[in-house]
Amino acid sequence: MAVVNRIIIHCSDSPDGRNDTIKDIDKWHIERGFKRLRSRRDVFNPNIVACGYQYVICRDGTLQTGRAENEVGAHCKGYNTSSVGICLIGRKSFDDRQMVKLKALLTELKGRYPDAEIHGHCHYDPVDKAHCPGFDVEGITA
Repeated sequence: MAVVNRIIIHCSDSPDGRNDTIKDIDKWHIERGFKRLRSRRDVFNPNIVACGYQYVICRDGTLQTGRAENEVGAHCKGYNTSSVGICLIGRKSFDDRQMVKLKALLTELKGRYPDAEIHGHCHYDPVDKAHCPGFDVEGITA
């Protein structure tokens, strides 16, 4: 993977209040034809077959891992080779615990990748993903 220069925030676009997890996202990504290389699965999260994100934040604030940070994601067309993808479960309404976890994770990631820009998925795909992640990312990172 190239040097990480972007951290891209997503929403799962699942109904607000539903307690989906990384296993649900993995199932959805399998259905969409996403895959992880077997060699990558052998060394990190062998039970996650296809999830395109490196991190998922559940409604209760639990942080779950998908792909390794140094593994090419499948979350933002054209930017997967140089980004870390974070997905919050929900569409427009997020639990305070999710936002607390997101801020902590972003602080940690910026420590590892100080030059990385942080944006919502909508920044890279304003037509098809205009609502993703469902909140102003720049507002929480300021």
